[in-house]
Amino acid sequence: MTHYLKFTIISSFIFLFLACSVNRKIQKNEKKTFFLSEKIYKKNKNIIVVSYEIANYSFILSYNEGKYDIYKLINGKIVSEINLPSKVNFFESIKKSTCFTDNLECEEWHSYYIFVKYYSDNLEKNEYYSIDMKCFVESVSSSELEIELKDILKELKKRDSSLYID
Repeated sequence: MTHYLKFTIISSFIFLFLACSVNRKIQKNEKKTFFLSEKIYKKNKNIIVVSYEIANYSFILSYNEGKYDIYKLINGKIVSEINLPSKVNFFESIKKSTCFTDNLECEEWHSYYIFVKYYSDNLEKNEYYSIDMKCFVESVSSSELEIELKDILKELKKRDSSLYID
């Protein structure tokens, strides 16, 4: 009986240590994602952050001169950086866009989120959406910007299966 009790106590401590370690990595990634996204925002006046609330990874997208600069962070460190061409001008599209209102059926708490921050008409705008990523990517949109974002997310999914769960 005492061996079983020792085993249970040791197992519990290991589990708690691992859980705390994962939680620290998630918090570190969130903090570094915020820091880097603010730095990119100051440079390009726009960012789109895509992440999962309980993951240690995130993606930062920023429109810059006809292309999107895309950064993947894991545990707060940039692990990849790619550029994808843009079909539409972010700043022109965002003015016409209803920004994600086509996708209210995809709203889901404790899931993936998209954070959009941009500067338009001399105002800084912040929009946060907690969504089911698969639903969002597969849904129909009327906004050029949303259509382009979905195309980018599909392309990223081909390159990196961690983006969202099928």
